[in-house]
Amino acid sequence: MDYISFPKLGITVNVSPTAFKIGSIEIKWYALCIMLGFALAIVYALVQGKKRGFKSDTFIDIAIIAMVFGLIGARLYYVLFRLDQYLADPVSILYIWNGGLAIYGGVIFAVLASFVYCRVKKQPFLKLADIAAPAILIGQALGRWGNFFNQEAFGVNTDLPWGMTGNIIAENIRSEAADVKERFGIILDSSKPVHPTFLYESLWCLLGVLVLWLCYKKLKKFDGEIALMYCAWYGFERMFVEGLRTDSLILFGNVRISQVIAAATFIAAVVLIIVFRIKKRGKHKASSASDDEDALVIDIPTEDEE
Repeated sequence: MDYISFPKLGITVNVSPTAFKIGSIEIKWYALCIMLGFALAIVYALVQGKKRGFKSDTFIDIAIIAMVFGLIGARLYYVLFRLDQYLADPVSILYIWNGGLAIYGGVIFAVLASFVYCRVKKQPFLKLADIAAPAILIGQALGRWGNFFNQEAFGVNTDLPWGMTGNIIAENIRSEAADVKERFGIILDSSKPVHPTFLYESLWCLLGVLVLWLCYKKLKKFDGEIALMYCAWYGFERMFVEGLRTDSLILFGNVRISQVIAAATFIAAVVLIIVFRIKKRGKHKASSASDDEDALVIDIPTEDEE
């Protein structure tokens, strides 16, 4: 029986990657977590979109398009950086229920597909992106629990109270320890707990939903700002958490591609928010000055009027 344990908390639970079976078909927790996250993300987007005058059909169409292309992109991104493994067994590329989805690939493909849809249907992409940004975090927060049930996407060994272990984690460490040491210079011990990096990201994403929702209501200054805040929020977390993981996709040497993308995304998003806010403030001041001049001309009588 598969199990997951938090030794210092005295918690051990019997958990299998398979939720249940229908005949000979296994339904994985990984797939259920992703679908639940996707469903709740759609509900959030529909509710918030309706409040802002958008038709439900628009978000449903975008959700379907984003789901299809997001899954394709997430899988292709992951496969691309493990090409030798999948070329040896090409059929396994289709086995997404066993894990192996890269969030950045999914987001990139989903955003591009949604952008094309909005251009074709003449919908305001940036306004819709601001509504969708917190919804994406909802999907990520719940989807990460699929990694928990698969006992994957874990970090290096830790002595922290919430360190976790499990039979699959220990087995993976034993089989991959040599590779991890070669790639990152990190020594793993299968008998010790590891960082539950899936949990760090899940909690950060849930907090992000609240933060972005409040920013939308109180701080938003221009269309697309909340989407940029999403990029900054997620990128900031991924820069650090990715450094704890042992299964990172490699760009070159021991440089983790997700850390590079996260850092670039965070910096670019922050810079763009600052630049667009300054431009917005400049336009507001110019408009206010123009209004003041008009008011001055109206209020002060000319000599002819006297």
